[in-house]
Amino acid sequence: MNRSILNTLTIALFLCHACNQKPIVTKTSSPEGNSLAINKKTLIESFEACDIQTENCTYIEINYPELVGKNAEKINELVKSEIFNFYFSDAEIVGAFDASMINFLRNYQEFKDDFPDSDQIWNKEINYEIVNQTDDLLSLKVQSNEYTGGAHPNNLVNFLNIDLEDGEKINLDNIISKDYRSKLDQLVDQKYRSQNNLTAQDNLKEKKGLFEEKINASENFAITDDGILFYYNNYEIGPYSMGPTEILLSNTELDGLLKMK
Repeated sequence: MNRSILNTLTIALFLCHACNQKPIVTKTSSPEGNSLAINKKTLIESFEACDIQTENCTYIEINYPELVGKNAEKINELVKSEIFNFYFSDAEIVGAFDASMINFLRNYQEFKDDFPDSDQIWNKEINYEIVNQTDDLLSLKVQSNEYTGGAHPNNLVNFLNIDLEDGEKINLDNIISKDYRSKLDQLVDQKYRSQNNLTAQDNLKEKKGLFEEKINASENFAITDDGILFYYNNYEIGPYSMGPTEILLSNTELDGLLKMK
């Protein structure tokens, strides 16, 4: 049988099972007035229905927020779309959590078919935290921990900032004028050097093993009460051994750069 057809049938069979698996919903609050309630939704699929609490279970778990209230439908679609784009790269699947989860297990089955004597297990977990929530802003930290073999797991963090008034994603250009982007990059580079006891003349490649001699503001950021937190994942500006990097520019440091809303 053609492999692509077999893969399609395999997904369909898994989905027949998955469609009967209702997500776990944890209610956190109820909307009052124009405020939004945020419920936690959890989706779990495991290989051959194994117990995910055991050490030898291959599974995938997705936790994501579902909002209730003003602009909730639009915001929920944005959140799911961003999570999908962040953490899934299934060429044949478009925006469906359940299909992507089944595809993860299908890929593991193919691995087991190719290496039947291997006792390796796979897992993937996606979780989120609320970094900041006001009447007009929601800032989320979404983190993925994945292991599919190799020397170490893959850990990724992405932030999503949402304007609750219109349900739109907030990009850096929405809050920082393009005229000040070079100044912002300069502040980020200076802050990194300050955090690491480096001078303006120090070569970041030589002193810290970075890929470039200068750090620019990342599009991966969180709007916090204290300022803007810029986040750099493993391999983004340096080797894995360096780990992720966080650079916080305080509201005072950002004075004059922020657009007035």
